[in-house]
Amino acid sequence: MSAAGTTTEAFKDSSVMVCIRVRPFNEREKSMGSTNVVTVAGPQTVHMEDDASTRQEDARDFGFDQVFPIEAGQEDVYLRSAENVVRGS
Repeated sequence: MSAAGTTTEAFKDSSVMVCIRVRPFNEREKSMGSTNVVTVAGPQTVHMEDDASTRQEDARDFGFDQVFPIEAGQEDVYLRSAENVVRGS
């Protein structure tokens, strides 16, 4: 079982589970030359800074029950975060 599966299992009986997916840029954001300011730092942590020039003390880490990276597909997000709620498990 992966760490992500373990996280979902651990919160299976909780009333609230907060998950996020770092999504890829859409075409508009790409054409504008947008810069990604969010980095997946672990299965439950994202690191956020305004841009490459952000002072280290201004950067922040945020914790969640589950963090899905850009590569995560819709099915993966559903299976690991919503399936139990939808099925009533």
